[in-house]
Amino acid sequence: MSLSTTMSALVFEPVPELSDKQQFELLAIRNQQIIRESSYSSHVIAENEHLKWIEQLEADPAILFYAVCMEERIVGGVGLRKIDPIEKTADWSFYVSEHTHGQGVGLALGVRALDLFFGELQLRRVIGEALVSNPASLSYHEKLGFVETLRQQHAVQPGDRVGEIAVFSLWADAWRVRREELLSGM
Repeated sequence: MSLSTTMSALVFEPVPELSDKQQFELLAIRNQQIIRESSYSSHVIAENEHLKWIEQLEADPAILFYAVCMEERIVGGVGLRKIDPIEKTADWSFYVSEHTHGQGVGLALGVRALDLFFGELQLRRVIGEALVSNPASLSYHEKLGFVETLRQQHAVQPGDRVGEIAVFSLWADAWRVRREELLSGM
């Protein structure tokens, strides 16, 4: 399936608008081992913790998160936090179900999300972070056009290990150029 075809197959649904069943399907994906291992917090998220997070999404305008659906099935999630309406910046995060790896869903999710963030939401800059120990995430950010701006030590899990984090930035103008390159197959 081409990038354009996969992109058009994806639907973003705000998490608070999901049914209870769908919210727990999203939790099951977030709790997949491959996703936990590449996250700052690798613990299994309990149902009550997940529900508190959804309450926070509903209450805090500086946070948005979407379930990403394909063929009426949740295949991942993507969102923003620290949305600054004055500076028009935000931090993004994402994950894709292990069942979709190698199918182009991750790249399509990134392109669709960045189109939303720089288009409808009119952000000027999106900031991403990745554990340096996660070469797939580093490569993913670079493929989307993000530029690494900083490396820093970060407590990955309270009371747990400290990991090195790569911080990336992507500006709206750079995204427009990179988007065309990706869609033209460069």
